[in-house]
Amino acid sequence: MSHLLGVPSVLCTHFVEARTDILRKVSRYLDLLKAVCPRLAGMPVASVEDGELLRCMRRGGVVVISDTPRQLRVVADRLEQLRRDEATAGAVSRVSGVPTLLATSNLKYQFNVTELAHRFLAPARKFADVSVTTSGWTALAASASISASSINASNRLYTAPASNKYATSATLHNGTGMVLAPSSTPEEIQLNTFSVTLTSGAGKFDEGVVVKAVAYNLVGNSSEATGAYLNPADGTTRALRIDTVSVAADRSAASFASNSAGQHVSSGTGTYPSTYGAAYDHTQLLTSNEDAQLVSGVYVSRSYSGALCYRDYTGFYTSGGLTFPDYSTISASSALTRWVTFKYTGRIVSGSANYVTIDMVSSGLTADFSTGVANHALQIKVVDSANTYTTGWMNCIAPILGTGLGAGSDGTACGYDQQTVAKRKVYILTGSPSTCTIYVRVGMPNNIDASITSATVTASTAFV
Repeated sequence: MSHLLGVPSVLCTHFVEARTDILRKVSRYLDLLKAVCPRLAGMPVASVEDGELLRCMRRGGVVVISDTPRQLRVVADRLEQLRRDEATAGAVSRVSGVPTLLATSNLKYQFNVTELAHRFLAPARKFADVSVTTSGWTALAASASISASSINASNRLYTAPASNKYATSATLHNGTGMVLAPSSTPEEIQLNTFSVTLTSGAGKFDEGVVVKAVAYNLVGNSSEATGAYLNPADGTTRALRIDTVSVAADRSAASFASNSAGQHVSSGTGTYPSTYGAAYDHTQLLTSNEDAQLVSGVYVSRSYSGALCYRDYTGFYTSGGLTFPDYSTISASSALTRWVTFKYTGRIVSGSANYVTIDMVSSGLTADFSTGVANHALQIKVVDSANTYTTGWMNCIAPILGTGLGAGSDGTACGYDQQTVAKRKVYILTGSPSTCTIYVRVGMPNNIDASITSATVTASTAFV
């Protein structure tokens, strides 16, 4: 008996004409086969019809069962490294100091396959299918097939290392690495020069990007193997992170200032900072400032629960010489606050304005606008560079006093008592001209679970 295509078949060298004699011999051979190979005991017996001959192989009167071909399987797999780095092709970027893959990053991968060069070579010569997904199996790139036609001077077949399977092999298989050598005792093959470019990386947040591989031969296909980054020098592993949701949500470019949702700028430090307003620099680490982290497209408090944030990122991998920070050391104390600040130009479109409406998309923020008690801070500052007119950081939550705004110094109450968390209504100095720049600053104490998605500003002569 032998195995073809993984399916047992029975072969024969002698047979007799009488049907009853054939059936008797078949039964005897099957009993013998089941005794020699218990795995056959539960298998269905093929039927024998008139005119059919069940063929059996005999050698010297002894039934011989050939070795069962070993199962094809991927025994080691990993994403080796980012093929491109930040300096050359923009494959990685940083958001709030934390590196992320980009929507079109290119990843180089490596994995080892047993039985690929077995005598069971697939006629189509497809060696493997490879895909890149999030930890939840959402595709980040189209599945790619590696076949005989994929092998060329740039992409060859290598003999996998005998030990330290994670190491990158430089030993070409079968001399040139161009053709598989069929064998009943095949070498383990390593594929280590192929890469894949993300095609569905936009709008993704995940901190467990993986490569998946399935290998093939004539027997069938392997189980799906999954892996992330593994250092070919020592076998240590690291996770791969993508946050293109935040890359798309980033508003730090100066062009956003003239938009109603504003430009993301530096918040400065303390309750009433004197240094603020520069385009936000995402290479800065949050351990050196008081700004909120932008993660999964929202600006979040230290204790935000809606996405992984303020983590120890040192266990992640990136290229381009970037390093990951440790934000787990940032305290969750209520005495500390994380801020996000937006800059608006041209919001007073004609004449002058007395009021500002701020439409806020947020979570976890609460306030009693009749008393000015809230779990967060909201400030507004108006600067007229043409007339050297500047207010302090006025308090948008506390209701305006009967005496008005005065000079609008730091902490001056400017809130309207009929506002809501989603639609803030505040007073600015009467007659603020169209040359004014407006800053809105939101502070979230480190112990609250809150986030800010956007703050859209409208300036007018009456509340809208």
